[in-house]
Amino acid sequence: MALGIHKPGQGYWVRTLTAVFAGVLVFSAAAYGWQQAELIPIPVRDYAVDLGAVRGEVAAGDVLELVGPDAEGRQAVLGEATVAAVNHLGDGSGRLTLADPRTTAELEGEAIDLAASVRLPGQGAEPAFRASITNVLKTPAVPLVYVQAGVASVIILIGAALIYWFVYVNRRASEFLINTDGEMRKVNWSTYREIRGSTIVVIVAAFLIAAILFVIDLAFKTFFTWIDVLQA
Repeated sequence: MALGIHKPGQGYWVRTLTAVFAGVLVFSAAAYGWQQAELIPIPVRDYAVDLGAVRGEVAAGDVLELVGPDAEGRQAVLGEATVAAVNHLGDGSGRLTLADPRTTAELEGEAIDLAASVRLPGQGAEPAFRASITNVLKTPAVPLVYVQAGVASVIILIGAALIYWFVYVNRRASEFLINTDGEMRKVNWSTYREIRGSTIVVIVAAFLIAAILFVIDLAFKTFFTWIDVLQA
């Protein structure tokens, strides 16, 4: 028995077409899974933070305070984050990579107003570094396309295994498909000439019936108009 196939070589066309149709459904499910994988929460590796109104200097390894409005609307320290890299800093603007932000604010997307600024605490009253956050981009631990490809691949692999088991391995399903193929071979398929003749007969009959009904309808309309039941 080749690769566990039940009665290999029998019911070829019915088995093959069944597998093809089921494969289309599996690929449709994989496409849907690819789309829905966008909703899977992916852990964030770090945040790329665009800054404005930059004052002072900061270096990789520094710990910044995240400052923003608290629950009562007052400016407060919401948490802190470590500077992983300084991508650009100067001309009153810059970009930092922040790793492991420890804050109650959502440091991503549209919620950047919750962490409106960052600062490096100084020895005096004024912080040694201060800047306002203008934009935040999160870097996922795993690229989204990898997650989507993984979900789609799992669906395809599981679907392929189920199709193979149902069409070629499962005894009852295979017997059904083989018997179906045998019955299909017994069907007396109409020839092109027969199909063409039948089609012409149906079309001509449809037009004749329509003409007869039109004449009958016209006769009734004329009769009822003549006896003053209908007003033309």
